[in-house]
Amino acid sequence: MNLRYLSFGCHNLTAGSSRTRSERLVHCALDLGLTRFDVAPSYGLGTAERMLGDALGPRRSDPTIDITTKFGILPTRHGAIKAWLREPVRLARRLTGKAEAAGAPGFVAAQGGASPMTEPSEHPDADPRTPAQAAERSLRALRVERLGALLTHEAVVRARRGAVIDGLSELQSRGVIGKFGHSGELANVLPMLAGADVATRIAQVSILDIPTLPPVGEVRGFNLARLAHGLLADPITLDTLLGTFDAIDTGTAMSAALAWAHRAWPEAVFLINASTPERLTALVTKLDDARLARWVDASAARIAELLVPE
Repeated sequence: MNLRYLSFGCHNLTAGSSRTRSERLVHCALDLGLTRFDVAPSYGLGTAERMLGDALGPRRSDPTIDITTKFGILPTRHGAIKAWLREPVRLARRLTGKAEAAGAPGFVAAQGGASPMTEPSEHPDADPRTPAQAAERSLRALRVERLGALLTHEAVVRARRGAVIDGLSELQSRGVIGKFGHSGELANVLPMLAGADVATRIAQVSILDIPTLPPVGEVRGFNLARLAHGLLADPITLDTLLGTFDAIDTGTAMSAALAWAHRAWPEAVFLINASTPERLTALVTKLDDARLARWVDASAARIAELLVPE
């Protein structure tokens, strides 16, 4: 099974008390055949890049491993200390019944692009570093000599956009990064695409926003869980799922959403993640289930309707 259209999202990777769990996740991804990894300096309380480098071990230098990282949001303060508290806090929440709230299950169709009169607000933790400074920091944390891609992370204020694009272009010309582009909310990505050579750039947005993107060199989609919850909330797609599988849970809906998305945009890359190796394995291996292909055939038109803005 060719999985180059999948990228393992590393926001769950955290050092400290979560180190063993994080290592197991990366090793599981590699065992499943995943070779793309998507990370950021702000993920995992600021420890995800180093954690990914540690977990990859000697495979960091494997030319088939493709690492995308980002810049633009500063890591949390005292992240290394907080990382040691993460698992004890999670355990305490489970024991007291105060589990972390899941995302809202509602389905929201794509709403179109941001108004050209609307200027996105800078992220409150915006990183003032240049692309070159950001790349140097990430290369050091990951312990690699080259990045597969470097993306802006959420809003970049108008005054910095030209310098940021120029800096990314220079890094690409020097071979420090393979590709560059922009990731985040659609309203923050669109202004970065409003320039020359858009067709060479990556646009990484929610799956629900892909239909409203202008032509770009490479589309990447995240927010798979939102689409999966939408499939369960819609009576028609829920009925087709119930008619296809023996039992329906969120994991099955996630696999179904991913199978549909890959059919809809076969050239796109989709970010997947999981909190345990077992969940990651279930998500990926189910993609080889012949029932998914039948479900996509039965549901493609309905899901396309759901994604059309009213």
